[in-house]
Amino acid sequence: MYTRKEFENGAVLQTYAVNTNLPTTNVSIDIFIPYGLLDGYHTSHLAEHMIFKSNRFRNQKDLLRLLEGSGIMCNAVTYEDKMNLHVIAPSEHAGMALKMLYESFINKEFNKEELEQEKQVIYGELMAINSSPLRSMTENIQHNLFMNHPLDIPLNNTNDILLQTAEDVIKAKETFFGPSGLCISVVGDMDERKIIDSVGNTFGSLEASGKGKQKLPSNKINAISIGEEKDIKTGYVDIALMAPGMENTDTTAMELLAHSLGGNGRDYVFSNRLFQKIRVNEGLAYAAYANYRKYNGIGALIFEVCGMKKENIPRAEEIILNEMELLKHEPLPLDEFESVKTNLLTSKTKNRYTTAPKLSEWLCDAELYGIPWTLEHLKKELNSITPEKLIDVANKYFDGNYLIGRIIPTQV
Repeated sequence: MYTRKEFENGAVLQTYAVNTNLPTTNVSIDIFIPYGLLDGYHTSHLAEHMIFKSNRFRNQKDLLRLLEGSGIMCNAVTYEDKMNLHVIAPSEHAGMALKMLYESFINKEFNKEELEQEKQVIYGELMAINSSPLRSMTENIQHNLFMNHPLDIPLNNTNDILLQTAEDVIKAKETFFGPSGLCISVVGDMDERKIIDSVGNTFGSLEASGKGKQKLPSNKINAISIGEEKDIKTGYVDIALMAPGMENTDTTAMELLAHSLGGNGRDYVFSNRLFQKIRVNEGLAYAAYANYRKYNGIGALIFEVCGMKKENIPRAEEIILNEMELLKHEPLPLDEFESVKTNLLTSKTKNRYTTAPKLSEWLCDAELYGIPWTLEHLKKELNSITPEKLIDVANKYFDGNYLIGRIIPTQV
């Protein structure tokens, strides 16, 4: 059974109770804070790393012993526009897990030695990420696609993490870690009344504060081509364009277009048009796929091809551009249209509804972005799209204002 409760301070709790009748039962808990990398890349990253460190209630050793010693698995992740605190807990310890998350959420006292250690950990993490050629491409695409936009996040300013202080994190938590816009979900075998009371006595009792949900501004780009040579043996090419955000009426149609062209890296991998043309028919590259990033108010669609010789790069670009142009004029054949639609439904069902952790995260996402969460709504949305609608959306967004990025290998 699904329930939703909004507290007076703006925090929202969603529960989805499942009676498994198993000898041991778990719940999955997610907390989404509308505070992410775009609000301060290094500060938000450091704030995330300090979530499960020592706080004013207990030291790190005791905190982790209490959590993990009770069978509770915990993690924290920061995205561009949100931070996710996630735990999986035995049902009997759900209240304790929520209490521990609450204590970490409101904490503004940090162990100086732990904070300095985490800065070094993040520095090493960023150095490892930024040494990847594909990461270098991602940085260039992100910067040029969102220039002078909140999503123009300085991903490569590695040394700046070392300049962060406890005061920076405290100020960020005072600004952003409030109940306004806070999304909490609990999915699994639970006593719903106890969960509601537990959240009400913690997160629901806070004074109204925080940034709240935000809608990002739209953005336009002109056609631009960027590239860099790398002392490597394999080439990469990305073609990126602005696309509808999470809540847009064109989003579902764009998802179908993206899926037909490039799948999503995990599903519709071998049947999509780019893989068939680039790899199967011509053997130009190892992989070709689509990456559709969606935020509240804006999105970006990126077609990526990797693992190819230098001389194959122009032809791979040509195929992507040709296929995009084709979709502006010719409807998908009915059998292909139905295949893409079925595969996308299966993919989303798998990624949202098949496990408690996936459903818990999806409930928070849907609440944060203001979109319906049910499988029935998803089916209705997909069934409302026609091949003619895809042509309309393709003409609207496949307008020639593309960002083309290349990594050109210098080794033979």
